[in-house]
Amino acid sequence: RVLVAIGQGIDSLRFGEYGIPIKRGAIEAFDWSGVKDTEGVFAGGDCVTGPATVIRAIAAGKVAAANIDEYLGFHHRMKND
Repeated sequence: RVLVAIGQGIDSLRFGEYGIPIKRGAIEAFDWSGVKDTEGVFAGGDCVTGPATVIRAIAAGKVAAANIDEYLGFHHRMKND
């Protein structure tokens, strides 16, 4: 499943109910976008860092996409345009 959210706020309690680790109101994820103790779950952007710049959110999305691709067994080469 892919969950896409647009905005700066996050209802972190709902994610916590499903076992996603939450820290200070945000999803607790590694710098490579994987979510701690939750195999196959990736997060990035405002839901991890809190409100930040669009540039940081786009960068986090690219990191997550690359790691999801790798997790699924693909090795696509992604361009940085």
